[in-house]
Amino acid sequence: MKNILQINPLKTIYYKFFEFFFLSSLSVSNVYFIQSYLRWFFAYKFYESQYILINVWFFYHIFNTMFIAKYYPYTLSVKKMCLFVFGWEFIENFAAPAFGYLMQNEILMNRYTESWHDIFGDIIAAVPSMIYIKMYR
Repeated sequence: MKNILQINPLKTIYYKFFEFFFLSSLSVSNVYFIQSYLRWFFAYKFYESQYILINVWFFYHIFNTMFIAKYYPYTLSVKKMCLFVFGWEFIENFAAPAFGYLMQNEILMNRYTESWHDIFGDIIAAVPSMIYIKMYR
């Protein structure tokens, strides 16, 4: 049986728009809102070492990746979820600050970049969703 995306080119365009533009834009605007209005709440640290940082953002990442694992409308594999996670970390720590620098936007320029132990915590936070994908999708 052929994949529906191979049959209808319009659905392929919609799929790519949804996956690459809409989800990325929604994520960036969500973080922008949090950094602008709820920064004080998300700054609380539960645990910190030289290898990992567990703060409110860590649990926020767990929630978001589990939400994607459960409700993502298209085929989702562990490999694709890894691409989402590493892609988001790239957007958050390299692309958004570079764009902020070009636009002279202080929030994008300075507040998005994270330390390496924070990035590692964000990646570890995606592990429960990958287990869910492997077992139930």
